[in-house]
Amino acid sequence: MINYVNPQSRRKELELHNLVKEYFAPKMIEAGWEVVTGLDFIKIKDNHIVNVFGFQGNWKEEEDFYNPHLLNKDTICCETAIHFDFLPDFEKIRYPFCEVRNRLSPLGEGNYHWGFSSNEDKNIEMIDSIWTAFENHSPKFYKDFENFPYPFDQIKPEDIEKSVFIKILNKYHFYIYSGSAKLLKDINQFIGNKLYADCFLEIEKIYEEMAELNEEDIAIWQSEGYNEIEFENPFL
Repeated sequence: MINYVNPQSRRKELELHNLVKEYFAPKMIEAGWEVVTGLDFIKIKDNHIVNVFGFQGNWKEEEDFYNPHLLNKDTICCETAIHFDFLPDFEKIRYPFCEVRNRLSPLGEGNYHWGFSSNEDKNIEMIDSIWTAFENHSPKFYKDFENFPYPFDQIKPEDIEKSVFIKILNKYHFYIYSGSAKLLKDINQFIGNKLYADCFLEIEKIYEEMAELNEEDIAIWQSEGYNEIEFENPFL
């Protein structure tokens, strides 16, 4: 099956790549970052943390399920994120595949989108604004994870047992599903906490099973009021 790509969206994506390549990437490289793709960057630290940053174009030709208020608008959003150097292919990681991330904003917080224009000068100003926001606000995010394994060694299996998400450091949303449970399992395996690793493995398996439920099964599951995850937890 061939996936159709709107020609207008493709053109804008190429424009964004060129803008980032010319006006943003050189500054990142000078600051010690590596280019993963035209829109994605990493900086490998010496504490097992990989700092990640990326751009995403949101084009009016494409429906955005998560941001319906941006319908008929061309916008750019950026994400700060972290990954880990003990996970496979960490050198190729891009922010959509990171479990811990935070939207960049010139305001310091919030779901911010920069407007993408048909005017090149305005788009260069946009890239400059993104760089200023990156310089001003991203260091606060990355600094929060400089003391690995903290804060991940503070997350217990019972913390995520009945939650849709938790807040890491009371700041960053960490959504609970099989992928995030796997990450917590991998972290605990790496730091030698086998008890927690085994427990997070059980949670990962349960979420994988839930993901395989068809719509009829989910309707039955919800009608029965099943809203807790049950697993063998050695702490209870």
